[in-house]
Amino acid sequence: MYESAAWRAKIEAEATRMFAEENAKRWHPDGYVAGETVDGSTLLVSIHWVHCNYAGKPAWAHSDAVMAAFREGADYVIRMNDDTAFPTVKDWADRMVSDMRGRKPIPNLGVVGPACSAGANWILTHDFTHRTHAAVFGVHYPRSLPDWSSDDWVTYVYKNFGLMSRREDAPVEHRLHGQRYKNQAQAERLQNLNAELARGAEMINEWAQANHGVTLPFTLQQITCC
Repeated sequence: MYESAAWRAKIEAEATRMFAEENAKRWHPDGYVAGETVDGSTLLVSIHWVHCNYAGKPAWAHSDAVMAAFREGADYVIRMNDDTAFPTVKDWADRMVSDMRGRKPIPNLGVVGPACSAGANWILTHDFTHRTHAAVFGVHYPRSLPDWSSDDWVTYVYKNFGLMSRREDAPVEHRLHGQRYKNQAQAERLQNLNAELARGAEMINEWAQANHGVTLPFTLQQITCC
């Protein structure tokens, strides 16, 4: 569907309609003209398509899209799925930004995510990060984890440092429309995951030392399932 220019145009048109509908519900000052006025009350949106020249590697696609957003100037990014409904609490983004900015000793280092009752609910199956994450790792997810366990990695690589939080006050609904790829075998995936967690711990501390002059304590957890 996304390869089709016609379908992409339909998606953009529907998104534009929905954003205009949402913008109309917001407070605007006198003289505001929808579609013409741009001020502090205006809901702004842009849609950028990122072409991924591969198939069956959803974590690679997620990573490429997130990195593109950071290159285009985003400060924060939430990685969602195309079968997930966003949180219904209106200030969910503010709550997550506040969570990230309040991190100690380094603001914006770590990950936060919405609660989700579907799937692997012991990890963050959707994640919200600051551009600091891209500065530390150079990617959103490691390339050795192209499908399953990419969300395990972003959860545990920060949980080991006490820098992961899950927002029960901003849950998402993952509708699970079906798997469209073949995942790595468990043994290979767990081997790659644990290797990346060890490497990730080193990268976080190298970055923290180089940029903030601090060494962060952590406990490296060996993941044996699932």
